[in-house]
Amino acid sequence: MEKFFYLMIWAFAVFGITIIVTQSMLFKPIRDRIEKTSDFLGTLFSCPLCFSFWASIATSLLLGPVSDNLFFDGCIGSGSLWFFTYRNALLN
Repeated sequence: MEKFFYLMIWAFAVFGITIIVTQSMLFKPIRDRIEKTSDFLGTLFSCPLCFSFWASIATSLLLGPVSDNLFFDGCIGSGSLWFFTYRNALLN
């Protein structure tokens, strides 16, 4: 049960970081500056699913991994963001 709670806290941390960076007005000037500098990074910082993958890897490195594989952690983070964001579409 402890691992489940860690996974949920980790997933919500990734979700929060991703939404703040890719959607919030606080980071809009930074996103705009990055978009002018690089198309690739501009897309990365504007796409929640793309950013959540890399945020998941960074969170795993800082807080501890969810699995034994960083790539899988990135997939879990991206998948959990998708689930938290689009779960209503699944239910309807």
